[in-house]
Amino acid sequence: DFYVTASQKGTLSVYNSKLKLQTCCDLNDTAWVTGCDYLPRLRRVAACTERSISIWDNRAKSKNQNIFTIKPMEHSPQCMAAVPLTDSPHEDNLLFGDDQGFVNLMTVASKDLHTKHSK
Repeated sequence: DFYVTASQKGTLSVYNSKLKLQTCCDLNDTAWVTGCDYLPRLRRVAACTERSISIWDNRAKSKNQNIFTIKPMEHSPQCMAAVPLTDSPHEDNLLFGDDQGFVNLMTVASKDLHTKHSK
């Protein structure tokens, strides 16, 4: 077990069950972080800011943190949660609400997170 936290200024942190810091990263975004959750099948951390959704590979051991960012968003994401809707071992679903009152469902597959597949 572990815990995922996000600071208002954009620092994502992962702690183990004894509350010892395992890893952290900075999203390098000026917008506040409004929500975060863990994607269990992709084994990554997702966070939403006022203007974007970021997916961080918290297992990467290099100094160059691998952060995949989706921006700009049409409406500002306010909160998010991972939901187990698929049986695929390589996909996770993100449910997020925005400032216009919409609830959105986004399916994220591991193949979507590679830079040569991103747009």
